[in-house]
Amino acid sequence: MMQTMLIRSLSGAVYVALLVGTTLIHPMAIGAVLAVIALVSMQELMQMMEQNGVPVSRGATFAGAVALFSGYATSLTAGDERLILPAVGLAGVAPFVWELLVTKQPSFRRSSRSLVAVMYIGLPLVLLIQSAFYESYFSPYLLLAIFVFTWTNDTFAYLTGSMIGKHKLMPNVSPKKTIEGLLGGALFALAAGWLFAYLNDDLVLWQWMTLAAIVVVFGTLGDLSESVIKRNYNVKDSGQIMPGHGGFLDRIDGLLFIGPAVYAFLILFR
Repeated sequence: MMQTMLIRSLSGAVYVALLVGTTLIHPMAIGAVLAVIALVSMQELMQMMEQNGVPVSRGATFAGAVALFSGYATSLTAGDERLILPAVGLAGVAPFVWELLVTKQPSFRRSSRSLVAVMYIGLPLVLLIQSAFYESYFSPYLLLAIFVFTWTNDTFAYLTGSMIGKHKLMPNVSPKKTIEGLLGGALFALAAGWLFAYLNDDLVLWQWMTLAAIVVVFGTLGDLSESVIKRNYNVKDSGQIMPGHGGFLDRIDGLLFIGPAVYAFLILFR
């Protein structure tokens, strides 16, 4: 038991240090890390499908991901967020072009699954990074806050649910999640939002608190949605790349819903 906890803690610490460190270095650095995590997560999703007899095209998925992330890297280099839209467009057609030109018997279904993987995993992470930009200014602490709110919510939802959780949140989807855990995670995430408002002036108090609330709501929805995927494909974890934690997709599932929601909020109300 102690050895398992130690391995889990070490792998989690490496993951947190990697995200925090690269966020503070440069947007291109965290972008590169999240691109690698996204590629691995897409492969985990493809593997779950393959293990259940669902035909997929890893090549088409990779083509879509490369189009998306290379296009986004170009937008970061040029300092022009308008280039994100062409990148998304190319990522949308790349899986179908791959199927058409590379495979002997092109399949619309395989291409569609690749497209879903790219847009479900890749695009939200692009929007997550972009949410920390204000015009040409990148705020690493804003992105760091989103990570901290997410980890705080997850950690205290687990601890609160383990100690006092009695009422199941969605037992048919995730039997271990409780309403008490949800409320406990939300309380501490909001407290983290108040702390960031005290320490940083990128946003005002109500914006920091709203951001924390968005992370709680959409992070929970993202977590539950990935639970549906795993339940449909009869797996416990998406992968084994992180000892004690499962796969990368298990670690970023909440961020996949948080990214678009946070981006929309900051575009509208910042």
